[in-house]
Amino acid sequence: MTASADARHAPAPLPDLRAIGLLVILCASWGLQQVAIKLALVDFPSLTQMAIRYAGALILVLLWAFARGVPLFRRDGSLLPGLLSGLFFGVEFALVYLALDHTTASRVSLFLYTAPFFVALGAIVVLPNERLRPLQWLGMGFSFMGVMLALGVPSSSASASSLIADASCVLAGALWACQTLTVRKSVLRTLPFEKVLIYQLAVATVIAGVMALVRGETVSWPVSTHAVLWVGYQMIWVVAVTYMVWFSLLARYAAGPLQAGTSMTPVFGIAAGVLVLGEPLTPGFSVAAALVFAGLVLVNYRPRARRS
Repeated sequence: MTASADARHAPAPLPDLRAIGLLVILCASWGLQQVAIKLALVDFPSLTQMAIRYAGALILVLLWAFARGVPLFRRDGSLLPGLLSGLFFGVEFALVYLALDHTTASRVSLFLYTAPFFVALGAIVVLPNERLRPLQWLGMGFSFMGVMLALGVPSSSASASSLIADASCVLAGALWACQTLTVRKSVLRTLPFEKVLIYQLAVATVIAGVMALVRGETVSWPVSTHAVLWVGYQMIWVVAVTYMVWFSLLARYAAGPLQAGTSMTPVFGIAAGVLVLGEPLTPGFSVAAALVFAGLVLVNYRPRARRS
């Protein structure tokens, strides 16, 4: 790749206001996602639900890519990194879906969104130009403290299956970071984001389908209308729409601040739990939300350039 090409694909160091606005919408959508999965589990077992979600979304993204004339089958050296990224993505969500069988949506959100810290640590090695500054580290700390305050730390009396589910979600957060860093470090960041997403969805569909067959999962017939709607929300809005927006942002901006901004998602998850599942509103929610948004401001703080 030439120097001019490197400059053309170099990510902006920090998101602008438009990107921040899109990130808020994404985080709100992903916060509701855990609730949607939980509600659909009544009729659709975990890995079966995951397979349906990604198979349907794969068809939609393929139709979108063909309609826009996106070159999907051009030889561009993306096969191996694409499959690796898809492997990280697929195993990550398999862990999330399985964890939701044994723990709450709030805990899943808390531990899954340790991903920004894994991204920051990984960037020290693989993305030295995207390391976070001390002020951004402070912002990440504020955001994480807000999440901890909002969701609480699991008690020592938690069941063994719940503790295993929590640990699985931490591993899922690490895999999410691996997937993010793979996209940023490889040729994938120069490709149309539709093609990158297709890699992810195809591999995730295969992983979920095989694991569902191995586990002997069966759908509870007849399925309820609300379960179908929640699966449809995941398939159409969360995956086919918000994931494409996420990959387009990831292709334009530095990975660290973007991933750190997703720390808002658990707060939206709490709000979704209160409004949809009727969970009680914790007294510290307002303080937690303030900490998270203060952290977001610090993470995205852009020093004013000095005049020459």
